[in-house]
Amino acid sequence: MLEITNFENIQHDELRTALQEFRRAQVSRFPIKVSCHKKEIHFYDSRFPNTIRLGSVTVNEKRDDDDDDDDDDDGVVEKYFCIESRLINNTRYVSSNDRKHQKHTKDPKKLLRYMRDYIRPFTPKEIASRSTDMRRRHLDDWHGRAGSLVRDLCKLDREDVMEEMIRMKAVGYKPQTEKFAQAMEQGIPAWEEVKRLKNRKTMNVHVFINPDESVEIYCQDKKGFGGINQGVTAFNSLAESPNCIQQQVAMLRMMDDNAFVPEVGTKVDANNYWVEVFPE
Repeated sequence: MLEITNFENIQHDELRTALQEFRRAQVSRFPIKVSCHKKEIHFYDSRFPNTIRLGSVTVNEKRDDDDDDDDDDDGVVEKYFCIESRLINNTRYVSSNDRKHQKHTKDPKKLLRYMRDYIRPFTPKEIASRSTDMRRRHLDDWHGRAGSLVRDLCKLDREDVMEEMIRMKAVGYKPQTEKFAQAMEQGIPAWEEVKRLKNRKTMNVHVFINPDESVEIYCQDKKGFGGINQGVTAFNSLAESPNCIQQQVAMLRMMDDNAFVPEVGTKVDANNYWVEVFPE
């Protein structure tokens, strides 16, 4: 069914006849709107705004120039019909070429056949495809918001997680997964060690033994553990230095160069040490 407006605008007899014939032959559940102009007709799906065109038929002209050298002969002007539709796909042309979705003919009967074949309402698939991207964006946004909410709500610091696991273990909770059981069995002691190391009270003191066996102690800390003051303190020998320094250096002397002993210090070389000093 066609809904034709301004039929009287058509000024080409064969074009007018083609539209009348098409009107008798065209059948669709929903009408096709037809906008008529002098030498062209535009077709629209009545279910959508007139900006979405189903196709069009126009009367065009082309000039067939003779090979004569007579300058007064400008060639013969021939008229032909051009039907354009999304349903036409000329494989001979690239997508940017206007002919990709066109068919040309001088025969009104062939034009009518083309109109029957290519001037059709949008299919459900075509209608759906026009909003597929919108639907996908909405789904992506929806899923994204849900994921962001989970990330925000489940953004727990390790301290929060370990604190909860400690409480769970205290009330006798038995983990149901291997990974979580490992976290409770091994992770809790490791976490307690992390907290112990973080809360340790200690001073890092540098000890250097000169060639004459004199000792220079350098400390950046103001805590004063072991009676060691901030800055440089010199002693005639290691034996005259504080006991805490003697004990740590004695243990480190048994190690190789560049050795590290937890809770003791680091041996740089035979005369160069970093030691830890604790409050008495």
